[in-house]
Amino acid sequence: MDAWLSQHVAGVSGTLLSGVGHDASALGRSVTMPGISGVRVADGCNGLATIGLFVGFVVAYPGRFWRRLALTPPLGILVIYATNVGRVVAMVLTQKY
Repeated sequence: MDAWLSQHVAGVSGTLLSGVGHDASALGRSVTMPGISGVRVADGCNGLATIGLFVGFVVAYPGRFWRRLALTPPLGILVIYATNVGRVVAMVLTQKY
């Protein structure tokens, strides 16, 4: 799961940078641009632990279990994932400029 998520975060980050006009590419876990060494998304930096903690907190919170499980995690996981992609994009742009 770690390897897949790291590659996916790198791929989406590279696609996002390319989509806004930067000459970026993603290969495996790395996102690069010409003139820089790039950013490598390691297993500990892909957001999986944060997603796991978030889901654990939602499940542990009091209230109706199925309502919490159905409504909160999908949006929260999406926000955590998007924040992580934004972090990788920011690191690549910081390294470039």
